[in-house]
Amino acid sequence: MNMLYNTRIWLLLLPVILFSCSERDSNGKKLKLITEKEMVSVMTDLYLADGLLGNPTVRIFFNANDSIENYIDVINKHGYSKEQMDKSIKYYFLDNPKKMQKIYDQVLANLSKIQSELETALPEPRKVNLWNRKEKLSVPEEGIHDLLYFSIPVKDTGLYEISFTALIYNDDISINPRASLFFWHASDSIDGVRNMWDDIALVRDGTRHDYSLSRKLSDTTFTHICGWLFQCDTQSGLWVKHGEFSEISVKKVHRIIE
Repeated sequence: MNMLYNTRIWLLLLPVILFSCSERDSNGKKLKLITEKEMVSVMTDLYLADGLLGNPTVRIFFNANDSIENYIDVINKHGYSKEQMDKSIKYYFLDNPKKMQKIYDQVLANLSKIQSELETALPEPRKVNLWNRKEKLSVPEEGIHDLLYFSIPVKDTGLYEISFTALIYNDDISINPRASLFFWHASDSIDGVRNMWDDIALVRDGTRHDYSLSRKLSDTTFTHICGWLFQCDTQSGLWVKHGEFSEISVKKVHRIIE
């Protein structure tokens, strides 16, 4: 739940504001308004409390209190009474809506800052390597013209990334060496349904190169990432294919939130 768009607090407080406003405290003394600066502080904490109380794990500790009592506790901790809050909300919300809008904007700015700080503090999710073949693959050792095919199951949507180090030797004479990948799911067709990635052109210079490519999966019908690490064009006659692939990684970078 995005706390910046949480309006439940107003629905809970308005009945109190509209029907129980008082100009004096229980001793008959005239109530003082809460300043705009302090209203920002109180309202920020009320929004945070409302967000926390929406969490079942947190809320179980507050079963003895109803929602209004919990909000009153927040107000009291700032040194104000429920009656002061009622009068101040009436003053700003009903009598001075421009001031209320200014307060509300500052509250949202506070919440945005808090949210940004929390997101920055969160650790990066651990990325699990989904690669399911050997850590190092070589041709012709795997097969004289092997394309190094792979098929990796995927469970949900997200941004998937493949990275590897490849060494294509100078004596390799395959045509258009490249890595070709696609998302795949079964169908009536023998080949199934493919959602192709961009090809990765492999450099043939006898030097190791690092490669990386990512693609977003948003269709849950696809069940695998498939492809060939050492794809090339077909050709006739006798020819040599020579390359090594290592540090191969297929990882889900993050979840897509629609």
